Amino acid sequence: MPRPAPPRALAKWTPERAWPFLTDLAVFATVIAAFYGVLNIAQYWMGQATPSVTISHSLSALPFYAFYSLVRLFLAYVLSL
Repeated sequence: MPRPAPPRALAKWTPERAWPFLTDLAVFATVIAAFYGVLNIAQYWMGQATPSVTISHSLSALPFYAFYSLVRLFLAYVLSL
């Protein structure tokens, strides 16, 4: 025997309809984070040039250096297309 359809107010938040919303939310958050990262990189690159830069040897600086390397790699790839 088929299940009766839920009322319209409850049909909006059923589990079958929640996944597209969560997927859209995750994509939106990723796009916002990428846009913020691009703005942060642009602000860093357009800032004043420093004549000598001290390279940090701490482990907490490693993710930033890796991120900067990935950005340079991505830009080089895009420019080579």
